Amino acid sequence: MTMALLEIKNLSVRFKTDDGIVNAVDDVSLEVNTGETVCLVGESGCGKSVTALSTMKLIPCPPGEISGGEILFEGKNILKMNNDEIRTIRGNDIAMIFQDPMTSLNPVYTCGYQIAEALRQHKNMTKKEAEEKAVSLLEQVKIPDPHVRVTEYPHQLSGGMRQRVMIAMALSCDPKLLVADEPTTALDVTVQAQILELLAEIKEQRSMAVLFITHDLGVVAEIADSVVVLYAGKIAERGRAVDIYENPKHPYTIGLLNSVPTLEKSNKELYVIPGTLPDPTDFTEGCRFYERCDRHTDKCRTQPEEFTISETQSAACFHIEKS
Repeated sequence: MTMALLEIKNLSVRFKTDDGIVNAVDDVSLEVNTGETVCLVGESGCGKSVTALSTMKLIPCPPGEISGGEILFEGKNILKMNNDEIRTIRGNDIAMIFQDPMTSLNPVYTCGYQIAEALRQHKNMTKKEAEEKAVSLLEQVKIPDPHVRVTEYPHQLSGGMRQRVMIAMALSCDPKLLVADEPTTALDVTVQAQILELLAEIKEQRSMAVLFITHDLGVVAEIADSVVVLYAGKIAERGRAVDIYENPKHPYTIGLLNSVPTLEKSNKELYVIPGTLPDPTDFTEGCRFYERCDRHTDKCRTQPEEFTISETQSAACFHIEKS
């Protein structure tokens, strides 16, 4: 059996706050294979970004703490690496595209300098070699006039251009795994489509694995090979993209899909999942979707294990067999 490129086992992450302990991620396990795109899906606050940041050991401590589990990259546990060891992986073997390029890019350095910095750090390039490579990378991500753009600062570029710069930075060292944390959220629909097309094209060219974080199921339909649905820090359902879209089983997954606007629903009121996410400092025993679920019974007051639906799909719900 081939070893997964990234394997997250029973990951738990918590944060100490004035209101109590926030259990952001609770016993999450998933795998990403070479050349595969895995999408983490769920509402804001469900633990997607925390899971993504954990893969590069970027959880701020304090207040954060990875309280349990393992994160294996090519069989090596990232959580046991010291600072020097993890620095050789960050930006090199594993790269990340952050949510907001305006705040992720340094406003006092040119775009070219910020791309070249990673190349000089990880690839031991000279200043001139790194600058030339930065121009080439901007050209690859289809930024016009790359020789000019490398000399410009982030505030001089549009949102779509800044996101392309972030992609160029992430791809600069030919990573094996790209972690993309909602890279299209702040962009308009046209630019969003261009960015997704660009990522798909680069992934195909480089046989790169992608862990893509999003709350947009329309985006998932375009790019995902596999989907992991998170709710309140726990996995609700997982499976191939075709499984999730054609045969969703968990009530939360069904609710998310019903909430997506379509032409067929244009004359109807948009479906909304009732209620809100439970308080992360005070999770009750049992299924965390209990209060919002129209199928809940007394049995749901105990935590369900993941029920196997098929070889490629599973869901944590007691009512799977009845659905």
